[in-house]
Amino acid sequence: MNASPMSLRWLNGVVFRLFVINIFFVHYQTKYFPGTVHTWLMLIGLFLLLPSLAGGRRGAEARIPRDYLLVCLLLMIILAGYLVNMETATWSDLQAYVLMLATYVYVKENTTADSVAFLYSTCKYFLIVNGIFMMLQLVTGKYFPAALLAAGDPPLAIASGVSDGPTKNGMLILFALSFMYARFVFQRLQFAWTDMIAFVIGAASIFLATSRAGVFGFVLVILLGGIFAVFQALRNREFQLSRIRIAIGAAVVIGGVIVSSMYGLSIASLYDVRDSAADRYGVDALMYKLTVVNDDSLGERFESIRFFFHQIGEFPLQIASVGFGAGTFETLFGKNIHNSYLELLFTTGAAGFLVFAALVAHVLRKASISRNVVICPAIFALVSMMMFMATHDVLRGRVFWIALGVIGAFAYSRSEQGRSPLSAADRS
Repeated sequence: MNASPMSLRWLNGVVFRLFVINIFFVHYQTKYFPGTVHTWLMLIGLFLLLPSLAGGRRGAEARIPRDYLLVCLLLMIILAGYLVNMETATWSDLQAYVLMLATYVYVKENTTADSVAFLYSTCKYFLIVNGIFMMLQLVTGKYFPAALLAAGDPPLAIASGVSDGPTKNGMLILFALSFMYARFVFQRLQFAWTDMIAFVIGAASIFLATSRAGVFGFVLVILLGGIFAVFQALRNREFQLSRIRIAIGAAVVIGGVIVSSMYGLSIASLYDVRDSAADRYGVDALMYKLTVVNDDSLGERFESIRFFFHQIGEFPLQIASVGFGAGTFETLFGKNIHNSYLELLFTTGAAGFLVFAALVAHVLRKASISRNVVICPAIFALVSMMMFMATHDVLRGRVFWIALGVIGAFAYSRSEQGRSPLSAADRS
C-alpha cells in the first residue's frame, strides 16, 4: 500500500527537524556512520520529497523555477569540470559539491512556518548548550561530546562546545547569533526576554571559540545589520525597530564590556585561569589566538592564495571556462585554500562562479520584492556566512545553503502563491 501524502509530509517533517538538530549539535563525521549523519538525513528527506516534487511539476503550465535552473546549470558545470580534470579532481569533493546544491533544494522545499520556528529554537538552545560546554571545557580541559563521538582523533586544544574544532564552532555560533540578532532588532519578530540569555551566552562563546573570522563576522553583522535595519525602518513600517530591546541590549553590551575589561575574559584574568586547575594548554592556545595576529594559519592562507594565482596564470583558459575540477586544489597544493570564493572560482571557473553569483543575487532580489520582515533572520545569517567564507571553506557544507534555502522558499512559493511561510503566530 502506498503511503498517503499526509503521512509522507509528517515523516519528512520529522526527518527535517532531525537534520536541523544534527547540523548544529553533530556537525562532523561520527565513529558510527560513513559520512555525516545530517547528510544521510538529507538524502532520506529528499527521497521522501520525490512524490511531491514530481507532482508539483506536472501539467502544461508547470515550469521549473529560475533558481532551480541556475542550480542545474551550476551542477552541469561542476560535473564538466570534474570530467575534464579527472586526473587531479577527486570523487569525494565532487560529492560535496553535489550535496551542497541538494541542500538548497531540500531546505527550500521544507521551509514552512513550523520549520523556521524550529530553526530559531534550535539556534537558541544551541547557543545555550554549546556555551555552557565551552565554559566547562575551558575550566576542566575535557572536550566532550566530540571526543566521544567524532571519527578519528580531532585536535581538541581549544574549547569547541559540541563541535570537533574551533572553525566549525565559530561558524555555527556566528550563524545562530546572526539569526537571533535580526529577531532582536525588529519589533514585529518574536524575541522573548529569555532569549536574551542565549544571545549573551552566544556572544561570549564566540570570543571563547577563538575564531577570528567568527568574531569579525559578528561585529560586521551588527554594524551592517544595524544600518540595514534603520534604512528599512525609514522606508517601511513593517520593519519597525524595537527601541526598548535595542536600548536594553546596548546597556547589556556596554556593561559586559566594562565587566569583562575589569574581571572577565581579559588577558590578565586568563593568566589567573592558566595557573588554576584548568587545562593549561587550552588556555595558552586561547591567549595565543587573542594576542597573536600573524600566525601559521594566516601564513598558510597567503601561501594558498599565491598558489591560486600561479595556477590561473599558468592555465588561464581553464579558469575562464569550467575550472580545474572539484578537489584539484587540494591535490596539487596539499591543503585547502581556506577561501570559499577562490575555491569555487578555482573549481568551477568563471562560468560556475558567475552562475553561483547569479543564483544568490536572484534569490535575494526576488525575496526583497515581498519587503517582509520575517525573512530578515535568514538574510542576516546568510550575510554572516558570506563573511565567514572569505577565510574558510563553507560552501561545500550545509550551513550557507540552509540560509539561502529559507530565503528561496520565501521568495518563490510564498510570493507567487500570495502566502507567507511564517504565520501570524510567529510574530509578536
